[in-house]
Amino acid sequence: MTKSKYQSQVKRGKLGCIMVVITFIGLLTFFLIIVFNIGQGFGEAAKNIATVLRGKNDENFMFLEGTYEYVYDYNTDINENHYIKFKNDTGTYFGTSDDFDEAREGYYVGFFRANMDSLKISRTNISFSLYVNDSMFFDKPITPFSVKNNNSNWINGIQYNWRKYEGKINGDTIEIVTDGFDKRKFIKK
Repeated sequence: MTKSKYQSQVKRGKLGCIMVVITFIGLLTFFLIIVFNIGQGFGEAAKNIATVLRGKNDENFMFLEGTYEYVYDYNTDINENHYIKFKNDTGTYFGTSDDFDEAREGYYVGFFRANMDSLKISRTNISFSLYVNDSMFFDKPITPFSVKNNNSNWINGIQYNWRKYEGKINGDTIEIVTDGFDKRKFIKK
């Protein structure tokens, strides 16, 4: 076999391998769309899969960057507002122990800051989970605007360590719902 024929066969072999890989990726993407998005429109499913394959949320995440505040209806001299802060492809939630307790009976609320896990954002929807433990709760409010020195650990403890949140995005407003609570309207500050 001559050198030029050998080189030609090697090139065809490489092209064949590349085509196999491209076909595999296409089939894998199609499979993911079908399996994980049954019941959704194909366009929305494709966007969700593209988000997963990219490893990031869609382009509107940067639009959300900033801090959002939910004003608690029953504030006293203690500020029990909740906050969501988006920065550099991450979300942080600032809240109270009420989200992880059956009922507050005879003690003050605890305050926490937690990273938003399983964060999914589209143009109009958001979902995330929070995982917490007792060591993350403190006696004084924790907000994105102030760092509290000498903030003691909250001693009461929580009953649950996980909660899922879902919501709608509309401009500078995010409405969040989670089981057992009324809708919370977070407004960009």
